[in-house]
Amino acid sequence: MGNEIIKIIKIFLASSSELKDDREQFEIFVNRKNKKYIEQGIFLELVVWEDFIDAMSKTRLQDEYNKAITECHIFVSLFHTKVGIYTEEEFLKALETFKANGNLRIYTYFKDAPINAGQIRPEIMTLLNFKERLHNLGHFHTRYADINDLKHKFSEQLNKIMPKLAGEIEPAFHQEQQEIEQALRREIQQLEQQKQEIEQIEQSLRLEIQQLKQQINGHGLVTPLGRLIVNITNTINLFCRWLIELDKWFKFAILCILALILSLVIFYVREITDPLSACNNTPDFISCGEKLGFPDYPSPGQLLPEEEKGREEFANGNYKEAISYLEKAWEKEKDPVTLIALNNARVMYQLKSGTISPKNVFTIAVSTGFGDKIPPDFGGSILTGVGWQQAEFNKDNVFKLIVVMANDSNNKDGALKVAKELVGRERIIGVIGPYSSHATYYVLDDYLKELVLISPTSTATIEYFKAQNKNKSQDLSWFFRPIPTTEIAAKNLVKYLEKKGYIKVIIFYDNDLVAQSFYENFTKQLKQSSINIKPEVNITKSPIDLDVDSFKQKFNQLKDKTALVIISDAFIDTESKEKKIQIIKENRGTFLIAGNNPLFNDEVLELVDTIGRESLEKMVIAIPWYPSDEESKKLADFVDQKPLPWSTKPKLNWQMAMAYDATKMLVEAIVQQLEQGQMPSREGTRNTLAKDDFNTEGLTGKITLKGSDREDQSSSLISPDCSTTPCDWRKINP
Repeated sequence: MGNEIIKIIKIFLASSSELKDDREQFEIFVNRKNKKYIEQGIFLELVVWEDFIDAMSKTRLQDEYNKAITECHIFVSLFHTKVGIYTEEEFLKALETFKANGNLRIYTYFKDAPINAGQIRPEIMTLLNFKERLHNLGHFHTRYADINDLKHKFSEQLNKIMPKLAGEIEPAFHQEQQEIEQALRREIQQLEQQKQEIEQIEQSLRLEIQQLKQQINGHGLVTPLGRLIVNITNTINLFCRWLIELDKWFKFAILCILALILSLVIFYVREITDPLSACNNTPDFISCGEKLGFPDYPSPGQLLPEEEKGREEFANGNYKEAISYLEKAWEKEKDPVTLIALNNARVMYQLKSGTISPKNVFTIAVSTGFGDKIPPDFGGSILTGVGWQQAEFNKDNVFKLIVVMANDSNNKDGALKVAKELVGRERIIGVIGPYSSHATYYVLDDYLKELVLISPTSTATIEYFKAQNKNKSQDLSWFFRPIPTTEIAAKNLVKYLEKKGYIKVIIFYDNDLVAQSFYENFTKQLKQSSINIKPEVNITKSPIDLDVDSFKQKFNQLKDKTALVIISDAFIDTESKEKKIQIIKENRGTFLIAGNNPLFNDEVLELVDTIGRESLEKMVIAIPWYPSDEESKKLADFVDQKPLPWSTKPKLNWQMAMAYDATKMLVEAIVQQLEQGQMPSREGTRNTLAKDDFNTEGLTGKITLKGSDREDQSSSLISPDCSTTPCDWRKINP
């Protein structure tokens, strides 16, 4: 695909109700044609009567159709056994437009299908009369046997006229400019006319007053009656002056009010239509790439010189220079914030240079957490997945994606603050995030009916979300996710423990939403197994000394049959994180350590120096997904085999893959709206995702949805692997 500004060619389709099926199939045909023409920077917009059925107008609805005809480039009419009064009127309007400017192409098709004798009605005379009228006008019509024949014949005509037609049409962006300029000229003419009317009224009143004065003076009225008349005249004079002045000030006030309203409308329209508006005046926790340091990532002083310079040029609107610096920074270090900033700068440069239309640019946001409580690789992985899919979508595509980055600090207050800001930025179509189920739960109502929310990493079950607070909305119809829930992970972990012969578990659990959801599902599965639950310890409420040694003494004889299960929060509590590291250290390989996905982090692998290789490898963790070597190679190829900032290698992980897939879901929803001839919107995106047949192919496989959740769910079990340095993770069989 090229980078041309898209040109919109409008096709008006007129037909009577008897050809409803043909009309619908013709609409599908045009939408499919768009897949080809979009590559050439051309979009076919089909105008049919259904598009006006809900329109409000002071004139009759047919007048709106006729007006639409004058704005179209091609007029197609279909006939079979009759010619409706309105269809004929539409044809005559098209003919009038053609005679006026010669720019409208008119195509008339008569269906040549057999007509049952029982179907013949008096209306057939309208058809015969219309054919005679066409003959007298010298207008040739075309016959078609069925819808396939119609599509074939019209497709041939499109191929013939498209090169010339595309050359005649101004790009959509320039058409809008011309329409605005024409509207402003009309407003100025009306104001000038009103000004002249005011001046004429003022002059007329002055002349009449002057004549009245002359008449009074001429009669020498010095009597009391005369003086009364003079006083009345003076009063009238003053009153007229006051009326004139009042009229002026009233007109002025009205004009001021109209100007204010117009300014507000222009501002609002600009906020909606300007692709860059979502990146304007952002608070410190939101960035499109212009800030010197995305909050808490990377750490202060860690920016590469090229990246720092690129961000400065970005903030100043020098996108060409920003691209040059950011490309060098991305080449040196595969930082995800640099990647998204670079992607955005490229789109903004194309917009500024006029090589793409604002209508072809769509904005999404990603909300994730950075800070002391969450490892940098978690938030960084999510940004990598989003930026990766953004880069793939933008490459060689006439449509482009801008990504707004938001740091919600992985907590309630931060997530609510981000949600309020993103919902208020009208250009944003959908949001990826937040990271934790805890943060996601608190913002569900804020995004409801406002903005699609696709969480790549929130795994608490829908049932657990709803059970938290009955007073909160139970409507999750704007919430979607590609990730399997805690129910699947808990089931697989219990299955593994039972298969390996474990008969007892000691459970350490946190209080946040994902931990509680996993705990509920895990204990439910345990009760259906042969495994007994022994001590249960609430990590959050327990002292820092969890006395793991006492468990080691108590269950020493059954240490090979006992598992120590850590059900972790999603890095909500810093102290809780330290306690979990302490549990692993104190265990030192005595019991098998089992746990949920937050234990999948580099801090756990770094314990090898403290507890040794064998002790560390005595661990199994349930995570949503683990890549094959082939899948890992896709990321390695994207980053040119270079390591990520938090790792020694370009390693694909489940957070990255799920963020990629969540972004792919949003992109697919946008593309499907475009293929249907619709301008992508917030509500349209939600409705597309909610369709029963919605699907897309992601890194983790085919994604179909059942309500908010992925329909086909699975999870993986992994264990530390220290056969190489540094330690890594390996997939194990359940």
